[in-house]
Amino acid sequence: MIRLIKTNLIHLTFGRFFLIAAAAAIFLGCYGGCSARDYGFNMTHFVFLLLICAALTLLNLGREHSDGTVRNKLTLGFSRASIFFSLIISSLICSVVLYLLMSIPYFVIGKPEIMRFMSTDRLVIISLIILADCLLITVGSAVLALCVPRLPIAATILLAAAIGFGIAEGSLGNRLGEKKWNIVGVWDPSLSMHIEHNEQNPFFVSGTKRTVYTTLYRLDPYAQMRMVDRVMTWYSYGVIEDVIDRMDEDFFTGGYEFNGEIARDYPYLPLYSCSFMAVLMIGGVLVFRKININ
Repeated sequence: MIRLIKTNLIHLTFGRFFLIAAAAAIFLGCYGGCSARDYGFNMTHFVFLLLICAALTLLNLGREHSDGTVRNKLTLGFSRASIFFSLIISSLICSVVLYLLMSIPYFVIGKPEIMRFMSTDRLVIISLIILADCLLITVGSAVLALCVPRLPIAATILLAAAIGFGIAEGSLGNRLGEKKWNIVGVWDPSLSMHIEHNEQNPFFVSGTKRTVYTTLYRLDPYAQMRMVDRVMTWYSYGVIEDVIDRMDEDFFTGGYEFNGEIARDYPYLPLYSCSFMAVLMIGGVLVFRKININ
């Protein structure tokens, strides 16, 4: 497999697609760093990095079928599993390089503003979350490119998945962000005034259902970037601890559980990405071993 990985890396890193992606990553890092230095962290730049990683992986591995490279490797005696995992590992290495090309100038240039309210260890955690998200997107794109021989179909599925993740983030985020209590005003004729009291919100998600929704939300790559953006905003205002402390202050105002859960649990997001990657790779290799390669 090491021989395959070396061959793949030479083929991938010296291709025009990778060089264009590398130039785009450096530009994003420098431009985003200048923006972060003036206005603080902005997740938009890293969302573009995810799109670059996805497009590069899809284009590079999509050619493995169209150029007959996969078929040639099979005739040389390599197993389908070794071909699959060698291409996955090669793509992951390329994405790590792109991440470094962007993140290093981004955080170096934007350091004065980003580090004002954030410790180094917290910044490392944030960086690992973004890196894990990039790797998750890379694995998903690679599995699609290898398991769907026709590149246009794979690209369409990837685009649909991206839209689906965005919709899921909004839907799940809205449900999880529902207040536990609603303040309701009732007219009291005897006092000639409205009396406010609290009623439990019927749309508030709790129990096992909340656990399932929270897990699905944290598995969503786009939702992870949204959570990073929120955490960085809280750090920039110096209120991250307050967000956690106010989790239980829901009786009179409500709605703090969701933000508190994000502020408390965001360091564990890379574990969700790694779990999602493992599922994608296991399912991908099972499908790749069965598809017809011409």
